[in-house]
Amino acid sequence: MKRRELIRHLKEHGCELLREGAKHTVYVNRKIRKSSTIPVTVR
Repeated sequence: MKRRELIRHLKEHGCELLREGAKHTVYVNRKIRKSSTIPVTVR
């Protein structure tokens, strides 16, 4: 799965961008209080 596909999937399920770092991005779903960390390079 490519990074942009994963981000699209998270957004479709109610996640929003929390913060962006040099090595990874953090998305959070406030409704279920869970976060997802996505590395810059997804393999």
